[in-house]
Amino acid sequence: TYMISPDGRWGYILDKAGNHLLRMDLVAGSLSQRVRLGYEPRYLAWLAGSGRLALSSGLSQQVYIVEPESLSTVESITVGNTPDGLLDAGDSLYVAESAANSLSIYDLRTRQLLKRMNVGFGPRRMLKSNNQIYFSNFLGSSVSLLLDRQQRLLRNISVGDKPLEMAASDSRKWLYVAEQGTGKITVIDQTANRVIT
Repeated sequence: TYMISPDGRWGYILDKAGNHLLRMDLVAGSLSQRVRLGYEPRYLAWLAGSGRLALSSGLSQQVYIVEPESLSTVESITVGNTPDGLLDAGDSLYVAESAANSLSIYDLRTRQLLKRMNVGFGPRRMLKSNNQIYFSNFLGSSVSLLLDRQQRLLRNISVGDKPLEMAASDSRKWLYVAEQGTGKITVIDQTANRVIT
């Protein structure tokens, strides 16, 4: 997994096998720092409110909050079984717990668990589009839909084998779901929340 800082200056890369977080200077084109962090780091998210990174560690069952410049750990949050995808939703942090088939919502101010709910099998990635949050259920061949403010699961949408990464088109109101198992992309109409192709 990798991500780029909002200013485009730094690239952050997770080395899952070596348990490292790396920071690259994208202007100089060089590796600037590397730290060992947890066991089996899985996903990175930028926390806009604090300007920090959140990193999920699968085997440690932790989410680490990290300073983006020093890569020092500010704190860690103990979460459910095999945390994977993360989503910053203002004051809340959504954590996909893939081995527990659940989603946890944490208050970013108090670091307290607000809610844990069952979703599909093997939730891995999340995407927020308008007031809707979509989860790709990697082992369940589905995408779950949740309303952000209500924190309530609305429905599961059947897609192809091993859905993972997602992207949204705001102008068309389409959600694109990449299926690792089939090598195809499913397109979901976000207005009706149904597969169109």
